[in-house]
Amino acid sequence: MDYFVPNFGQDQDIKNTLADEKIASKVVGKHWKFPTGDDRWKNPARDVDYNFAPELDSQIKDSLANTKYAESELGPLKIAGLAQRKSDPICSSVGCPKTKAQLEAVAKVIQYPVDVPLDSDIRHSISNEQLATDQVGHTWKM
Repeated sequence: MDYFVPNFGQDQDIKNTLADEKIASKVVGKHWKFPTGDDRWKNPARDVDYNFAPELDSQIKDSLANTKYAESELGPLKIAGLAQRKSDPICSSVGCPKTKAQLEAVAKVIQYPVDVPLDSDIRHSISNEQLATDQVGHTWKM
């Protein structure tokens, strides 16, 4: 309290940064306007009056009312009955293979072509990934 604080002037790093900013502003043709005074610490989000309990949309209100009515007529909704207990099998239009022999036969039949040209989106993605790899110096291992 009330003690002497020496002022040695502006730090050399600050001087260099301000000089570099002037040069950069000329190069890009745009001058940055830095906040000064009390407005530099002002948080504009604090000026917004947020409504933390907004009125529900009419469709949500209808959905809630319909759920309440259905539960009064049919009983409470049992979510556990809707849970998926095992993975969906990937089956063809003739049905799912039922034996190991059928599974092996299906595995032999499904042959995807490898000489089809890549879609343009895929080609662009591969090209962009290569550019990113070169720029960042990191190779993805998939």
